Amino acid sequence: MAQDDLSARLGKLDTCAVSDALDRLGLRGATFGVRPLWPCARIAGRAVTVKIKPAGLEKPKHHLGTEPIQAARPGDIIVIDSGGRPDVSAWGGLLSLAAKTKGLSGVVIDGACRDIDESREVGFPVYARALVPMTARGRVAQDRPRRWRGRRPEWPRESAGVSPSSRCWKSSAMNPC
Repeated sequence: MAQDDLSARLGKLDTCAVSDALDRLGLRGATFGVRPLWPCARIAGRAVTVKIKPAGLEKPKHHLGTEPIQAARPGDIIVIDSGGRPDVSAWGGLLSLAAKTKGLSGVVIDGACRDIDESREVGFPVYARALVPMTARGRVAQDRPRRWRGRRPEWPRESAGVSPSSRCWKSSAMNPC
């Protein structure tokens, strides 16, 4: 089945029905505390995962979030593991604009983001734990990819207690149940 077909089918399903099906299969697939930060659309797509870590002494070579946007394909969802941190942003308005321009479906953050008005203005769905004005610069950095699968990086990750991979699908709804 093509990615577009699977994404469209998954996007039509009720989030609670997906959660119940995963429960029945013994799979942990639901996150807790991650919610839409504006009344955005339901999203479904292939997960492109990112791990955020505390900033070290080495200056990052790339702006936070740009590598996963480059690696993603239209329809994909960026899934960011920021360890649930509510005190520093892992996503912002410029990243939303870049992701929207590339045709990505949305971002899901186990942590905080900023510039939500900009994300809403460009119509880019953002799901996160918190909204904060604090920049990532000097506070956090993107971890290096664990490995590359073809031209797609795979970062080590667990997001909000769930372990997606680049072959997993993500579905989020404004009112989960």
